[in-house]
Amino acid sequence: MVSASLLLPNPPSLYVIFICTHLLINNERLTSIVDWRDGRSLSVGSRGGEKQVGQLAAYCAAKAGVVALTKAIADETKGTNITANTALASVIDPPTNCSAMGSENTHQWVELQSLAQVICFLGSEAAKDVRGAAMAVYGSI
Repeated sequence: MVSASLLLPNPPSLYVIFICTHLLINNERLTSIVDWRDGRSLSVGSRGGEKQVGQLAAYCAAKAGVVALTKAIADETKGTNITANTALASVIDPPTNCSAMGSENTHQWVELQSLAQVICFLGSEAAKDVRGAAMAVYGSI
């Protein structure tokens, strides 16, 4: 039996809107970066972009799109000083997730500061040779 998570609602789900918006933002961002001939394209995806699970088909497809788009941008910009990478987080530890999911396993979740440090690294000069990475930031999950 086909899961209801595979069916696209009318109007489109937020995940469809998300990946389309991500594509448009990257188009505008890259237009500026290419003119400068130097820069970093950074995205935040999720574990669902690499490890798809049932009942979250639309979410996982949108997050896989982030990974695929980042890798395509990295390939298109090789030979330049432009890099494209994404940080893939598992469950992040903001207050909204605690209220939605409970706080029982929060010690295993990714702390916001930890995710921010990975993003800062990917945007730094130290990562100038990191291109097309989908860096896992999974905490203890």
